[in-house]
Amino acid sequence: MAELEKTLALIKPDAVRAGKASEIMQLIELNGFTIIAKQKMQLTRARAEEFYGEHKGKEFFPKLVNFMTSGPIWALVLAKPGAILAWRALMGPTNVFKARAEQPKCLRALYGTDGTQNATHGSDSPASAAREIKFYFPALIPDPVTEATAAADYIAKRLQPALSKALAALAREKPSADKFEAITFVATYLLQNNPNKPKVLLPDEWDPALMGDEEDDEADFINAR
Repeated sequence: MAELEKTLALIKPDAVRAGKASEIMQLIELNGFTIIAKQKMQLTRARAEEFYGEHKGKEFFPKLVNFMTSGPIWALVLAKPGAILAWRALMGPTNVFKARAEQPKCLRALYGTDGTQNATHGSDSPASAAREIKFYFPALIPDPVTEATAAADYIAKRLQPALSKALAALAREKPSADKFEAITFVATYLLQNNPNKPKVLLPDEWDPALMGDEEDDEADFINAR
């Protein structure tokens, strides 16, 4: 299974101007991506030149900057196993005319205008994705990704026993339950019998002797007031 990745996606001015941004986002989610951050913005010329700095000096650079500053864009952070390659595959070839000839159902074939105005952008490598996500979402802190073996171990030790007991109780008490009733029963059972939930002490059960020095800080602050 491909590793969980994040990638940057842009919906460019031509697609936004055509009113297709929402439709593209729906297709993104239908293709298994999770949109974990998004924002609509208008790029300044300086920001566009900075973002596409690797192309500076090339013949198409001024036209590209003019296009990217011609109207609002949507910047998105997408997550999915193998997101970088999966998003580039969904976009299709850079040139819209080639996309329409070779992959008529890809996003650029459906929503692009021409070779430069091609509706979408996507990071081309993990390094580019990290840089581009930081460029548009500097405050976004990447969540640590749990290793597959650690996740499987957690499920086996912490979740599976409780779920097995819930399903056994369902089979014993409501063997003929319909789907909705079964889901409700299991959810209620897990809420009431979850062995992993923290213990909440009632006021008459609270013992200050059980608290360490750090936990006393808040009480000291309240008393000082």
